[in-house]
Amino acid sequence: MTQISRLHSGSMQSGNIINPTHLNNEFNQLVQECNGQDTRISAAEAKITPLQSIGRAVIRGLMVQYNTANRVVVKPGICLDGDGVEAIEVAADLTLDITTSGANGLDTGTESANTWYYVWLIKNTASGMVAGLLSASSSTPVMPAGYTRKRLLPIAVRNDASGNFIDFMVAEGWPSRPKVIYNAASDFTAGTFLNILAGATNTTFAASSLAGLVPPISRMAVLGARALYASAAGIVFMRPTGATHNGWRIASALSSASVHDVPMFEMITDASQSIDRRVSNAGTSFDIDVRGFVITELG
Repeated sequence: MTQISRLHSGSMQSGNIINPTHLNNEFNQLVQECNGQDTRISAAEAKITPLQSIGRAVIRGLMVQYNTANRVVVKPGICLDGDGVEAIEVAADLTLDITTSGANGLDTGTESANTWYYVWLIKNTASGMVAGLLSASSSTPVMPAGYTRKRLLPIAVRNDASGNFIDFMVAEGWPSRPKVIYNAASDFTAGTFLNILAGATNTTFAASSLAGLVPPISRMAVLGARALYASAAGIVFMRPTGATHNGWRIASALSSASVHDVPMFEMITDASQSIDRRVSNAGTSFDIDVRGFVITELG
């Protein structure tokens, strides 16, 4: 800007004859200074962009807890929105109720049974209002009017066949790799909702879907397994569906009338939340319960 001032105060005064060469030199110098400013601005922006990416990954607090069959609570905390642009701060507990619509409720329609719901934080930038939102979408929730900023929290909540949230707790890992455990009876009883296999004796790998109890944003199930000796010793093996290796040894029943329980372990699934399972000898049967899951697919 000093170059412009000099031109106006000197050469551009009334009655002065402007030297074209001088004016051209002054103009070129001004362009160079502006380009230098652009370079510095570009360098600063290059530093800001990765910081925004880091910021998007940071969540402080904001733990999600089961409250009732229709409600979850987001605890106080702060994060950046999903674009890394604006802070979203929760100052006091937010209660989200799936039986209501809009902010602090369900984003669209009415609740569905046997459905995964995701927990979002949303912000109205004009008013500064912060709310929660339940959505069946982990990517594009329907935003209430006036709310323009959003952030997906790393959890999924299962609405069961009766339209009730399954009771859960975040056991560890929040918010980077939360392990979610179901707070429900799980004792390898056929017909109970956490039991996905009872009395199996297949000696070649067969698939079992866990998708009703492990969400699409997880490829790590938390399982329990039991091996029961009937007429011969046997070993239970598991692997992700579609894998070509021989699987991992999970449980075994090696002597007459023996029962071997493995109460809780993590098992990789395929992208559709499915595992393969078999036993080495049909004289041993086995059961599998789902105890929870680990969020692995949010980057």
